[in-house]
Amino acid sequence: MARINLSHGTMKSNMKLINKFKLAKRLRPHKTCALMIETRGREIRMSHLAAGTQTLRIRSGSSVSMYGGEYHVASDNANLRIDNDAI
Repeated sequence: MARINLSHGTMKSNMKLINKFKLAKRLRPHKTCALMIETRGREIRMSHLAAGTQTLRIRSGSSVSMYGGEYHVASDNANLRIDNDAI
């Protein structure tokens, strides 16, 4: 079993891996090997940061809340606004 995770690498590098697999199969037709391709999962985006903030510093042990459906509101160190209403 050969496994390629499309969440990593670029389209070009992933296609190179797939083509290498195809070539290996052609060179060894008597061998059995399957190709498993993992597609990208759901991506969750965080809203823009509060004015004047370039980075978030979240200290170990601190609490952070996530809010779906409030993507238009700026995120800060204690409250992350995300674009996913299911969370």
